[in-house]
Amino acid sequence: MDNVNYKYNDINERYKRLNHFTILSISIMAVVVLVYLWLKLANGGINKSLVYGVTAVVAAASIINGIINVKNKSNSYLSIAAAIDVYIIYILIGLQTDATFIHYMLFGILILQIPYYRKRRMLYTTIGAIVSFILVLVMQAVHGVSAMDVNAFCQAMLELSVIVGIYFAGKISIAFNGDALGAAKDEQERVNSILNDVLNTSNTVKNETARSTQLMDELVTSTKSVAGSMNEISDAAYSTAKSIEEQNTMTAHIQEAIAQTESKSVEMVSIADSSSESVQSCLLYTSDAADEA
Repeated sequence: MDNVNYKYNDINERYKRLNHFTILSISIMAVVVLVYLWLKLANGGINKSLVYGVTAVVAAASIINGIINVKNKSNSYLSIAAAIDVYIIYILIGLQTDATFIHYMLFGILILQIPYYRKRRMLYTTIGAIVSFILVLVMQAVHGVSAMDVNAFCQAMLELSVIVGIYFAGKISIAFNGDALGAAKDEQERVNSILNDVLNTSNTVKNETARSTQLMDELVTSTKSVAGSMNEISDAAYSTAKSIEEQNTMTAHIQEAIAQTESKSVEMVSIADSSSESVQSCLLYTSDAADEA
């Protein structure tokens, strides 16, 4: 199985990616606002000071956001700075023009807060969006910039509902993410517990194996000692058997010599008997001869 590199498990990597996307998003918003202002200025339908002021604010906000991002690319506070920039630009344009597209800036900055998964920050950003929206809506109505008819009222309520809806969608998303992370953490702890048990079992098996190996070595040593003793006994038995065989051979030789001696003795007895008979015959013959004389 191929190893998968889950890069965005690291919160710093997530914040880097989110910060890049946030800068890109508010930059697009700023460009749209500047295009609107400078086109209105070209048509003579807007005050120059507002155009220059908003342009300066956009430039300053871009510089500040760039500094924040350069100092720490994984800094989540960039989302707060971006929200403040949007609120300032929204209020400046909303109080002095009849632009209605700027409401989408509030929707955009709220949506950008969701992937950071900061519940309290999401709440504060939503409160800031609602306050800015109501402030602009009231000031436009007071100064007669926009007519508060039924259509405008329903549009305002719908836009306010969208702001609140984005907040609750983000809150639910944060809750789901928290539960998912909690479940993943619990699963990881369970897996780690199982792995620890496996490691402990492996260590026990390893220790027992080492002990068994030691006992086997001792058994081998004892076996070698017994084998040596058996060899000595075998050698001694062989030597004894050989001695017995030699004794048997010597006994046979002795018995053969005794048999030969016995045979010789019988012959000597026979010879002695014969000699005795001859002597007696000679004596008898001598006695007879003496008697005749």
